[in-house]
Amino acid sequence: MGSRLVKFDDVSGESGDDVETIQFAIDGRSFTIDLDTIHAFELREAFEKWIAHATVEKPPASARRGNITSTAERADCRAFAELKGIKIPAEGSGGRLPVAAWTAFRAAGSPKREMRKPGRKRVAA
Repeated sequence: MGSRLVKFDDVSGESGDDVETIQFAIDGRSFTIDLDTIHAFELREAFEKWIAHATVEKPPASARRGNITSTAERADCRAFAELKGIKIPAEGSGGRLPVAAWTAFRAAGSPKREMRKPGRKRVAA
């Protein structure tokens, strides 16, 4: 038998399928509250006047960057793309690995560099 999450309105204490979690922040503190449709509408309506005059803050650059990859993961993706014949910019050219390469790499389970082309061997310096 499956289970389902039951949410309760934090104001009324009643449960319902229309209960949603709302996030907001003020004075440097972030909050979440679970509210039914009516209470959510009332909260948004109360904030409406202030939001109309507010400035939307951009998240810090580190949060906007999206997927952050390590040097090793980029090298693994590059080796995988070469092995699969996916066209990629020359290493060291500053060119980004194409989305197609990342998509194929992640779809294959992000294999490690052990999947090198035949004949390529790592030599200790």
